[in-house]
Parts: sequence; C-alpha cells; structure tokens
Amino acid sequence: MKHILLSSIILAASTAYAEEMPIVAEKSKVEWEGSKVVGGSHQGTLKVKSGSIEFVKALPKSAKVVVDMTTIVNTDLTDATWNKKLVDHLKSDDFFSVDKFPEARIEISDFKKLDGGSYLLKGKLT
Repeated sequence: MKHILLSSIILAASTAYAEEMPIVAEKSKVEWEGSKVVGGSHQGTLKVKSGSIEFVKALPKSAKVVVDMTTIVNTDLTDATWNKKLVDHLKSDDFFSVDKFPEARIEISDFKKLDGGSYLLKGKLT
C-alpha cells in the first residue's frame, strides 16, 4: 500500500467572510512528506490548480483541492541526479502514474490549528 503524508498545505482565499471561499492557486501549494518502510523520508511540493474551503462560524470545516501532479518537486535531495531519479520514480506507475493521472484531488475533512496560524490537515488523496 502506498502512503503519503501531507505535512501541510498553504491555502490562500480571496475573501475573509464567505461561507465557501475559493483557493487562490497562484498563492497556494501542497507540501508533502513520504516515508520509506526501511527508514528515512523525502519532502517536496506540488502546485495547486484549484479548490475551495468551506467555513462554519468562521472556522474551516472542509476543503477540496485539485493538485497538478506534473509539478511534483523534491526539496531535500541536493544531488541533481538522485533528485531527478526520485521525482521520475514518484511520477511512474510505481507511485502516482502521472502520465495517466495528471491531477489529484484532496478532500480535507479535519483541520487542527497549530501555533503561528497554521493548520495540520487530514483528508483523502485520490
């Protein structure tokens, strides 16, 4: 089974008081971390294509985000050869089959407020 932890997602909305607010894709990104069964992990980013956040009583309740899987980037490997190998492997059929599925959808169902105004989010990635 393949697992990926979305460590954080930065979402920028266009208005402050709407019940459902669109995500401003140009100001948003997904930060990811994937761990290996044998130990170690890798981190990176993905670009957001679109999405929205639902608020109830000014608190985030749920969100839907469309991610451009062709933009997957690794941020922890400094060696260009190994970085490319990892990104190509993640884009392959071993993981995300990006040629067949260039977009992914994240349905966020749980928001946990952290210090500094950030949130830890939990949801489903399809």
